[in-house]
Amino acid sequence: MQKAISDDCITLVKYKDEDVLPITPERYKRIMIVHIKGAESGMAALTKLLGMSGGSSPAELLKEKLCAKGFDAFVYESPLDLMKKQAAEGKKPDLNIYFAGKNAIADFVSGMDLVITLCDVSEGRPSFGMSKGGGEIPWYVFELPVIVVGCGQPTMLADIPQARTYINTYDAKDTTFDALVDDLMKGKDAFKGKDPIDSFCGLFDARL
Repeated sequence: MQKAISDDCITLVKYKDEDVLPITPERYKRIMIVHIKGAESGMAALTKLLGMSGGSSPAELLKEKLCAKGFDAFVYESPLDLMKKQAAEGKKPDLNIYFAGKNAIADFVSGMDLVITLCDVSEGRPSFGMSKGGGEIPWYVFELPVIVVGCGQPTMLADIPQARTYINTYDAKDTTFDALVDDLMKGKDAFKGKDPIDSFCGLFDARL
């Protein structure tokens, strides 16, 4: 029943680059997954500190699904995440890592064939670690094929209006991501869902 619901509900909201789908390992072997989260509340930080947060993140789950289909998928680690990791290990954060995020565009896009921006925001607005130069904000939609997927609230186009291909899955369940990957590999016509709201949020630039 879960799979049937996912098959019927996943919605291809916006599709401006008609040749992006379907995705196959032959077309897009190397896929970068960018995990966009909401601003962390005090309770979320507390549960993480106490080790009470859930299992694998949606980004890791999606990576596993794609790798099982023959893709070479990996989760993007932002310069700020790398610096936080250094601090957690008792090391002095290397500020050069931050400025390396502003390297040449050719350097940034050379290591991947496609990007999936996964918006895992259950409430509020997404939190972007870097305003420019990093991978969280898809400034590179004309340099690389980019597919934005909303797996939380379905209004992320208001924050990422430059998305050329935008999909809402409405949740990040295992069966949902199975259906998502199957639809991505089959192509545009595999998506059966109808937008239950105005996912463009009444914004003209989200439709461009």
